[in-house]
Amino acid sequence: VRDAIKNAKLNGLSNVEFFAEDVNKFLLNHPEYAGKIHTIVLDPPRSGIAPKALRRVIELGASRIVYVSCNPATQIRDAVTLEEAGYTLDRFSLVDQFPHTSHIETVGLFIKTKKNDNATTAAGGATANEAPAAAYAATGSAGAA
Repeated sequence: VRDAIKNAKLNGLSNVEFFAEDVNKFLLNHPEYAGKIHTIVLDPPRSGIAPKALRRVIELGASRIVYVSCNPATQIRDAVTLEEAGYTLDRFSLVDQFPHTSHIETVGLFIKTKKNDNATTAAGGATANEAPAAAYAATGSAGAA
């Protein structure tokens, strides 16, 4: 968070706030943010975000959710929930942080849409369910190191 604050100052940004907190605790401690958050970055553990916590994140109504995952299998599960809640996978990327291993990180950008028509993405036509599945198929792993 300190680096994020420093970076914001260096770039002249004054309308941002940063939090590094368990999502459940944050949602309990800061109900005043519901409906006011533009972007949420999720980087859950290998087991994925807890279903109840994901529902609470969705209730915040952010227009963008960046979901970083070390396990495409749990990202698929959570992506389906996001899609059902009206988010569309806009971009998806694989990040090879650990070369010569089967471990990959996946990053998905989900955009809140007015209606969920299971739209395809500009990045290859994959739906939220298909992109992490394709990552899983390409690596033959669920992101295990």
